[in-house]
Amino acid sequence: MRRCGTCGKWILGKERFCPSCKADLWEAEAQRKAENPFSLIEEAEDQFLRGNREKAGLFAFTAMNRILEGDRRPAFDRMEEAVDILSDFYTESENCVSDELMSDALDYLEELAESKGREDYRQSVEQLRAKVQGAVPETAGDTSPAPVCVYQSSDWHLPLPESVMQISDADSFSPDLTRTKGLSLIETGFLFYRNQRLLLSVLRREGGRQELLDGLFPPGSLKAEHAGPAADIFVSLLQSLGAAGLDALRKMSSDPRDASSLKLLEGSCAQAAGALGLYPECLFFLSLAVPYLHGEKGLNEVVYRAVEPGLQALLQLMTDCRTGGIDGMDSEYRKQLLQTLATEYCNLYGVLEYLAADLSRGRQSFYVRFLESAAGNGLSFACAETARNLFYGENGYDTDMEAAKFYTVILKMRELYYPIVDSVEQIRDLKVRIPGMDEE
Repeated sequence: MRRCGTCGKWILGKERFCPSCKADLWEAEAQRKAENPFSLIEEAEDQFLRGNREKAGLFAFTAMNRILEGDRRPAFDRMEEAVDILSDFYTESENCVSDELMSDALDYLEELAESKGREDYRQSVEQLRAKVQGAVPETAGDTSPAPVCVYQSSDWHLPLPESVMQISDADSFSPDLTRTKGLSLIETGFLFYRNQRLLLSVLRREGGRQELLDGLFPPGSLKAEHAGPAADIFVSLLQSLGAAGLDALRKMSSDPRDASSLKLLEGSCAQAAGALGLYPECLFFLSLAVPYLHGEKGLNEVVYRAVEPGLQALLQLMTDCRTGGIDGMDSEYRKQLLQTLATEYCNLYGVLEYLAADLSRGRQSFYVRFLESAAGNGLSFACAETARNLFYGENGYDTDMEAAKFYTVILKMRELYYPIVDSVEQIRDLKVRIPGMDEE
């Protein structure tokens, strides 16, 4: 945990921007450490080797600029080592170090060599220039824009989870995603989306309850008995959709921009939810529609228009729970409802962030950022994937079993026993390391 130097808010994790005041935490950290720029560039190298390439680039940029603008000239050997580190960043990762910074650093090193008049120094500079000349970064040729989440679209008008989770009254009940046991309905709908072809086939031939659960939770994933009540509720709702609702669901899966199918599905979902007593009723439709907000070219405006009224109703209900404005509602039930709705709302963003992470595979800094943000928004599927990546060193992550245990502890708190939880538990006396805690 660390404190934002601008607003003083305590922050858990390694986010770059403060969720309260949006201050750039990495920039502040780099400026604070730039009094010793050579130590900072060595720290940048450590960040780079650990896969934190975006942060490494920022640290290197700050450190090298401080060196280049300084009044005192450093020793050649020390400057050569710094430029060598910078050249590794430049040749191994696109956009980590700019052409201009690399050129300025080499020119500065060459000036040092000339001022010393030593031939071995000049040869060292030539070797470094040869190293970066014609360098093809690992993602060279990829001119596609940086991926973004669809909620960053200008057409998105819903508040971010950070603002929804903030409680202004210190005496109010504050929802905490780690207190939610089991999956949310929105995450269960996301699991349906991931295996929709099989599950739609099961629904088409009126397959049984167990077959639907097996499709939601295939071998090697979370077991149905560990998913909590949402899985059983979701399956019951699916089986209550009726022929017209199932037909609309199939049409939405093949053409998520068909407004008439969405409208029909919404009505069928409301009927099924009302018959089974789901509260609020809009959650079932949201759970099925949310993954389709992520369209081929960004935000799917048709789906957004269909789900926004339900999400606004969700937000209003959360406000009513906080203020106690619901007549006749028991205080404990009000807290439980607020906790549930907060999880559902945050999971909406987690689903969209996971989809962005999935599309960013091969572009490491984006994949890591979106995946860990999805985990932070309570999407247990992303939490389990992050734990696997850290435990086994997969998907570009360095192996860090202690950080992996941090994520599995969260899963255990929520009684979500993914297979990775058992794998981590087999390592005796493994300590928990909160990612980002050692970066101060």
